[in-house]
Amino acid sequence: MHFEASVRDKTEFREKRIYINKCFVTTSPDPFSHPRYTLIDNQGCMVDGKVVTQSKFLSGDSKMIQKFSVGAFIFRQGVSSTSPQQFFMHCEVSAGPLAPTPSAKACSYDQASQQWKELYDLPEESENIISTRSWKVASSRDGFEEDEHLLKSADSEAEMKKHTGFYSMLNCD
Repeated sequence: MHFEASVRDKTEFREKRIYINKCFVTTSPDPFSHPRYTLIDNQGCMVDGKVVTQSKFLSGDSKMIQKFSVGAFIFRQGVSSTSPQQFFMHCEVSAGPLAPTPSAKACSYDQASQQWKELYDLPEESENIISTRSWKVASSRDGFEEDEHLLKSADSEAEMKKHTGFYSMLNCD
């Protein structure tokens, strides 16, 4: 599944880039409802990419449009042969600097290298500020405390345990 976030009035943000800070899916329009499944967290990391290879940020033609793909899924408790399942995506989007930073980025998990990779190239002058193009993603093992009202990421095994009502459907067209 492909999605994009964009800004309508691009003239206001000439020297900025759009970033998706966090994004999650629920079965209700209420963002505080459960079940929920986290796709993007930690100021722009596609945490679902550790679980599903199709989930990643995609490059685009405009700095004010952020595209991403997500592997197909369903929530277990909503499975019924008679009624289709409806999902609601809740996202926090912001405009930030052109060069990515630890708090404004679009990073996806690269399965081959098992590292987080930033979508946008860093300009040479940023290389000394950001020493790596991989990002540390906070997890509960690092002492990152869970708070039921805040979204936090976790390692893929813990993430799947947290979302026991989730099915991943790979290679679905």
